[in-house]
Amino acid sequence: MKVNISPGVGIIKIFKALDYESWFALAEYIDNSISSYQGVREKILEVESDYKLKIDIDINYVDNTLTITDNAGGIEESKYEYAFRAAEIPDDTTGLNEFGMGMKTASSWLANKWTVITKAYGEDVERTIQFNVNEVVENNIQELNASEKKSNSTSHYTIIKLEELTGNAPLHRDINKIKKHLASIHRKFIKDAGIEISVNGEILEFIGQDLLVSPKWNDESGENIEWKIDIDTSFGTNKHVMGFVGLLGTMSTSVHNGFSLFRRGRVIEGSGDDLFRPKQLCGQNGSHQFKRVFGELELEGFNVDFTKGKFQGDKDFDELLDILQDHCDSDDMPLLRQARNYRKPQPKESLKEIATRGVKEYKETTQQTKIKESLESVIKEVKKEEVAVPKPLEVLQEKNKLEQITEEFDIDGEKWIIELDLVDSETVKDWIEIVEEQDITVGVRKIEVRLSLIHPFMSSFGTEDIQPFIRLAIALALSESVARLSGGSPGSVRRNLNKFLNTVLAR
Repeated sequence: MKVNISPGVGIIKIFKALDYESWFALAEYIDNSISSYQGVREKILEVESDYKLKIDIDINYVDNTLTITDNAGGIEESKYEYAFRAAEIPDDTTGLNEFGMGMKTASSWLANKWTVITKAYGEDVERTIQFNVNEVVENNIQELNASEKKSNSTSHYTIIKLEELTGNAPLHRDINKIKKHLASIHRKFIKDAGIEISVNGEILEFIGQDLLVSPKWNDESGENIEWKIDIDTSFGTNKHVMGFVGLLGTMSTSVHNGFSLFRRGRVIEGSGDDLFRPKQLCGQNGSHQFKRVFGELELEGFNVDFTKGKFQGDKDFDELLDILQDHCDSDDMPLLRQARNYRKPQPKESLKEIATRGVKEYKETTQQTKIKESLESVIKEVKKEEVAVPKPLEVLQEKNKLEQITEEFDIDGEKWIIELDLVDSETVKDWIEIVEEQDITVGVRKIEVRLSLIHPFMSSFGTEDIQPFIRLAIALALSESVARLSGGSPGSVRRNLNKFLNTVLAR
């Protein structure tokens, strides 16, 4: 049987240079199997009542081969030529196999030679075709020979064997990562449709995460709430989103936090650990909000690139994030505020582990910095200093003022204002600077605080979650001011600091 593989032969030579991930390439075979299965499932069930789609991926590092086997519907004769033409768009573009690129792109990216053996349900012929990428490209081959042999009309399968694997093929050390991504990408088909996918003999399973169940952050004695919001709304130009946004029961820094974005039941962005983490929903990198917010969103009306690895740019995407942000922080269900402010009490046994680890890490790191000598030198230097007269803070350029927090209080008829600037100026040498001003005529006490985010202390320990440092800086500034007002002893700053850190600043 002659199979015409033109037009599109010329594009094959650029497949190997695609910016592709191995799990996206392997996912293309799974997509094809699912599409084939969906087309003939009801017919097969009439004769196989216990039928289940099974897809097996075997990576053989001894033979340097990769084989994908399924018991789907096979490639029928009417679609056979189309299946081997690069960039041939199928008649039906509503399913997972919408670009006509999957098998050809993935196979030519992964291997120099690949063979397809397929038997379509309802036909009595098994067909085998071999595709040698280098020969096809170099000789501009327009037709390939496919061999045929008789077979049972009710049998159905496809076997794709890749040989002479390229440098794009999965490395042995990446197998676990590939399994995780594929289970994540096709989780809905595994869970809802009962499809069985295995890699090197291991059946893939996707394990979901537990939701946070707790009272509101500002009502510790209130009733428990399951922190999850269901989403189902239309927006933009013929766009629709369904799914949920929730809070993780156990915080995660880079594994379970974030979003998986689906299209037609399959993850496009946000598989494995590479989740989608927009600032509008997840907040600042490393914050409590960042570590708690997660979700699954099925998007309709958006286009994807032909590798199905990301959504294409769309002006409605920004509107989507704005809608979700508003939807997830209503007064009735302030999910994002809960993520920012809630602090789960630590079990005592966990605190023991934290304390042990902290002491161990402290000893290991400070041994190298000669902490004894460095602290002694500072103490000697400070003892010799005269009491410094407070000076106004150095004027900084606006570009060095990253953010500002302003708090106002009314203390016995006097207005207190505290302004905390987060800065990145090289001229600010101290971790924290505090200057206090008082204008008796209008009854205002102003405390200016400057926190350097490029100080060595912050560079070492404040690169992710800086909220504890902000709270400590505010408490320290107030403690110093109150101590000065009361004419207290040096220990009064410490006592005041302890009091401030027992307020809402600690939660």
